[in-house]
Order: sequence, then structure tokens, then C-alpha cells
Amino acid sequence: MATVDLLTLTFDTDWSFDTAGLFFDMLNETQAVLEGEMTLFPVSMRLRAHIQADEDIVWIDQADFTLTKFLDLLPLVPEVFRSSDVLKQYLEEVGIFDGTYLSNVDDLQAILDPHGVGEVFLLELAKLIGVEIVRTETTPLVEIRRQVTQAIDWYKRKGSYEALQIIAYLSNLGVQLFDLYTSDYISFTRAEWYAGDEGTNPPGIPSNFFKSAHFGLEIKLNRVYTGSTFLWKENLFIPIQRHVELVRPANTVPRYIIFLNPITDQTGSVMEVAGFIRTRVMDTWSFPQLFFDMNLLSQPDWDFDGGEAGEFFDFTENNFINGINTFKLGTGNKGVSPGAPLFAIQTPTLVGSVDAIRILPNKMEFEIVIPSATVSLSLSELGLFSNGGTVLRVASTFPDIDKIAGVELRILVEVLKTV
Repeated sequence: MATVDLLTLTFDTDWSFDTAGLFFDMLNETQAVLEGEMTLFPVSMRLRAHIQADEDIVWIDQADFTLTKFLDLLPLVPEVFRSSDVLKQYLEEVGIFDGTYLSNVDDLQAILDPHGVGEVFLLELAKLIGVEIVRTETTPLVEIRRQVTQAIDWYKRKGSYEALQIIAYLSNLGVQLFDLYTSDYISFTRAEWYAGDEGTNPPGIPSNFFKSAHFGLEIKLNRVYTGSTFLWKENLFIPIQRHVELVRPANTVPRYIIFLNPITDQTGSVMEVAGFIRTRVMDTWSFPQLFFDMNLLSQPDWDFDGGEAGEFFDFTENNFINGINTFKLGTGNKGVSPGAPLFAIQTPTLVGSVDAIRILPNKMEFEIVIPSATVSLSLSELGLFSNGGTVLRVASTFPDIDKIAGVELRILVEVLKTV
């Protein structure tokens, strides 16, 4: 049997690019069957194939070996019988046979190591200790391994809000948790977790409100999933819902919310935020200022009572902002920037009134809430309108969002002030 020398090629050794069958710039992989002798340190060895430089260079540094422990039975035989070659051959075969079982017994320790087993045994190990893995079809093995290794810390946190944060972390989702206060269990007001004196509420919550058993779990849509162009689909929600039910605090009711946050400014330029969400104010974003000395060229057909364009002499900027009170959500303009020429909302499927408009010192906010019972798939465009839904003021496009039943959609459009 030949002895195989495992070579390490470095730039400071005496080897060249084109000798001895070693080609540093080789484009195609080569395969060879080697038979050799080697000393194994430790009892188990692993080799791993590495691919570098667009698969031009491949080398091996890990592979899996099945090793059999040899059980030497010859010392158990009286020395007078050891000269028999037949007996020694028989004892050698029996030693290998029994050593195989002893190796399997030793391997029982290895299969309990979450860092060393593969995916199949790792999932079985999770079942053995009662861990239900949070996973989707895109969850990598390293994430599954981390959930198993952190099982003890996980059990310590079950029944707390921190356990919900861990679920979000393992699912690679940005999640905000908040309490819900109410006075009638019909309408709710959100607030961060609060610990104060008895009979007190968080700042901004009326004194006749009380903390309900409901809590909000809001997922920010700021990640485009690889292999497709979507921000949210039902297959992302199912595993999260299942595991929230396993670890949520007792006697609480989760309300699931997905949160879309388009942001732009008043310049009219397209602004993009994480999640490939692009937004701009349209050319119609202009506040009319009326003067007594206006002529027909600068502002035709206006009067003290509105005229055809709806201008009023006592019209203020706040009136203009508050007049942008209609939204349209649709399934068109996929991959299209709102800065495209003649941009318009193509295929509106949800139309309604903006739920809240806030004029702050540095920005304006338009908040829209789509109830959890509403279902509308492949949403990809949003428009904010004034004049009864006829004049487009703000437009946004984004990767697909599936508005599924059981999940509320909250949209907060922010327009930053630039003047």
C-alpha cells in the first residue's frame, strides 16, 4: 500500500504553477482515488471541500471517516495456543466485529453533541429535549443548531416577553412588542411596557383606560427575501404564530401586525429605505398661497369661496396636509419607481380614508390601518390622495406584501419637512 503525502502549497516553497500536475489556475475540478496509510489524530477526522475564486480552486480540508475500534482478543488466549495462524485470524475477525459495536456505543456520545451532528440527527436531538424548532424553508443549518444549543436559556425565558423577542431574533425579523390599553375592549391604545404605581397609566393614556390582556407583536417590513421580490407572505407568519402560542405569557392574547414605513421629503425626489421601499411626493405637492394682487396668469379663477380648484382665501398649510385623507393600495407598478414619468396608481384594490394625520415640527405623518380580517394579496403600490381621491400627492412602491387574514397591516408614511 502506497503512502500518500498531503501537500500544502505556499508561495514561499519550491513549487511551480505548471509541474507535477498542480495547476494553481486550474479551471476544472479533478478527481483522484488515493489509497494510503495515515495516522489518525484524533480518533475522528473530517475533511471539507472548499471552493474559491468562482469555483476555480478547490481543495479538501474536511471529510468524514467511519472508524472501527479494533478489539485485541489474543491476550485472552493461553500462550501455548497463540502459534495457530487459524486461531489468530479468527480472533482478528472477531475483534473487528466486536470493535464495530464498541465504536457504535462510543458514537452515542457524539450524536448528543449539537455541534457535531448533521441536520437529521439535530432535529431528532431537538425532539429528544422538547425543543420545537422555529424554521422556514430558508432557515440555514447554523440557525437550527443555535436553537438547540440555547435550549436551556430558552426554557428559562418561556412565558415572558423576552421569549417573544428571541423568536423574532431566530426568525431574523425586526419585532416591536407593546401593551394595549382599553376602556371597553373595543378600541385599544398602544403603549410600551410600563411599571408604575397602582392606579397610574403610561404618559398619554387616559386614567379611565386599563391594561388589557392583549399585546401587540409588530413586524417591521424592511427585508426583501432572496429568490423572490416580496416583503411578506403567509409562510413567514405560520411558524411565528405557532411558536408564539407555545411561549406567550399565560392568559394573554397576541395581536399580529406587519408594519410598512415609507419615508420621503418635500423635495420631490425619490427616497428609498430598507426593503426596497421607494417613495416621493408628486408634483402636485404644492401649497397654494393666494394674494389680492394675483392675476389670471398666476392663479386663474380663484375667489374667496373656493373656485373650481378648491382654494380658499383663508386656506392654511395645515388645511392642505389634512386634506390628503384618502389612500389607495394596489397590485400594480411592480419594480417601477414612483419617479417614473406619468406615474399613477395602476390597480387599486383597497381604497379608504387615512386613519390619522399628524403635523409635527419636522415632518408629517399619515397612518393607515388595514384590519386583520381583510385579505388582499400581492400589494405593491400606495398612493395618498386629496380632493376626494382624485389628486395624487404621495406615491410609494415596494416588493409584494400579502395581506392575509389574522394579521393587521399598519402603514406609516412620513414626509420630512425641508423648508
